[in-house]
Amino acid sequence: MAASAWYWATQNRDAVLGSGRGALEAQLAYAWDAAMGLLFLLTIGLAIIAAVDYPLQRFQRNNRLKMSLKELRDETKQAEGSPEMKGARKPDGARGIVCRHRRAGRFRDVAQEGRATPPTQRRSASGSSL
Repeated sequence: MAASAWYWATQNRDAVLGSGRGALEAQLAYAWDAAMGLLFLLTIGLAIIAAVDYPLQRFQRNNRLKMSLKELRDETKQAEGSPEMKGARKPDGARGIVCRHRRAGRFRDVAQEGRATPPTQRRSASGSSL
């Protein structure tokens, strides 16, 4: 910003120093034009700075808001409970889905085989499919 003001001052030095001579209306008109020119130059400088700074600030903010892997694990434990507690809450540990099917009576041979077999693949006592 100071460089923009310095550039403007060096370009308009003679006109600014000579503005004290002449009619009052001409001096006021020049002062107005000089102030508007300086403000325009400073506005352009600020727009350039903002165009560079905004994406940089947004990128840095997003990086600050990202959670580390440890923070993510801690939050998951806090929200859902620790893995040990989750395992203790399930009726059959990791086989919760199988247990739900067993309770619903959909798969009868889960207890015997230890895995679910759809009813269409079960064999009857004679050895033929259902």
